[in-house]
Order: sequence, then C-alpha cells, then structure tokens
Amino acid sequence: MIYRSSFTLPSILIAGLITLSAFLPERAYAQADMGSENINNMIRGNAAIITPRATRSEIVGSLYFYEFFTPGTIFLNNGQKLTEIQARYNVLEDRLEIINRADTLQLSEVLVRGFELEVPSNESVYHFRNRVGSVANNFSRNSYLQVLFESEDELTGVYVRHSKRLAEPRTSGASGYGINERAYRIENSTTVLFKGEDSQLTPVRLNRRNVLRVFGDKSNQVRDYARSNNLNFRDKNDFVKMVQFYTSL
Repeated sequence: MIYRSSFTLPSILIAGLITLSAFLPERAYAQADMGSENINNMIRGNAAIITPRATRSEIVGSLYFYEFFTPGTIFLNNGQKLTEIQARYNVLEDRLEIINRADTLQLSEVLVRGFELEVPSNESVYHFRNRVGSVANNFSRNSYLQVLFESEDELTGVYVRHSKRLAEPRTSGASGYGINERAYRIENSTTVLFKGEDSQLTPVRLNRRNVLRVFGDKSNQVRDYARSNNLNFRDKNDFVKMVQFYTSL
C-alpha cells in the first residue's frame, strides 16, 4: 500500500495530544463523535502543534499494527478507562491514534498506560501497555509492548515489541510524467521478550537453547514440562505456556 505524506526524518517526538495532518492514508474514514466528558477533559489543555518540514514523498507499506481504526479500550495513567473508542496503533511512531469528532488525535504515552484493540479480520483483541521495561539501544520504558502473558503481580511476562522503520527510497514505478518516483519503504520486525524474577526484559530468540536459558535454575523443570506436553520451543504461544508453568513453580 502506498501513502503520500508530509513528514520529517527523523520524526518529531511530541508530548500531549496532536491533531494529525501527516501519515494519513488517502482514503476517507468514518468519523466517530465520542462525545465523552472524559475525552474532552483529557484533550483540554493538552494540545500541541506540529509543523513538519514538507518534503513530498511516498511510503510503501503500512505504518500501523492494523490498518484501520477499530473499537478499542484505553487505560489512562490516572486510572480512568475509556471504552468504545475508535483507535489504531501507529507502530512507526509508537503512538496511539484516536478519532474524536472530525479530528484524528495522537495520544502521548505520558497519558496512556495501555490499550486494547479489536481486530475484526481475525476476531482477536490485542493488549498493549508501556512502562513494562526497556532494552538498551532498542527501546525505552515508555515504548508500547504487546502483552502475550503477564502474571497478576506483573513481575513475570511475555511481550512482543513491534517495530517499523523507513528504509531508504527506491524506485516505486513510473509517475504520470514518465519519470520513476522514489519511495520510502516500511520494514517490519518483531522481538519476543521475557520478563523474569529480576524484572528485566530479555529478548528471546525462540529455540530450545535460548528458551531454556531464560529459566535459570528452573530450566530442567520447564524442559520436562515442555516434553510432557509436546510443546514447540520455536512457537511463541507454546513459549507462553512454558512461562506460565515457570510462574507457577
């Protein structure tokens, strides 16, 4: 999919709520009037203005976890929960976007603790939250991570870090003037993360050796459990089952 956008490289980091004019697909979205007092209170006094340097370019690929706005639930840092919100996750900028009346707003991670998105294509609900932890030279504590499993005390868990980056421009095809246009490409990557007793996030490459290593002195018990239940060390859902067993020990 090709987007036409005005953007600055690198992207400007923004605090507060931002009315977006950049990175929007060239299609019309149904605008939902939330009419929520909570939303209005949240927006009031938190608007910021972004003035990007305009360089007209094309982006090949999607910026988002799921392309369209879908029903979502937002968990704020002040304890409030906002429901029936039309939202989508901008993975490239690591920001949550919502529709409010005729505007598309981008929420700062300062306000948001986490969110859930309903994806109709596979009838699934995806849960994300920040302030889980950080990985040096990769992402900060404020970055959103998808939660695959989390213990009740939030001390142990399995997460996925979704990342997108703009790769160097390359020819995308002939323009209307017979000249080849250059396009930035979106490149995607995911990293599975484990949080154990030390509360540190550890990237895990899913294979037998690396998976058992994260369980430390309980690795033999987890190995026997995996063997008894025919679990695949390369499957992230089976890895979640191993972590759940590990947490119960």
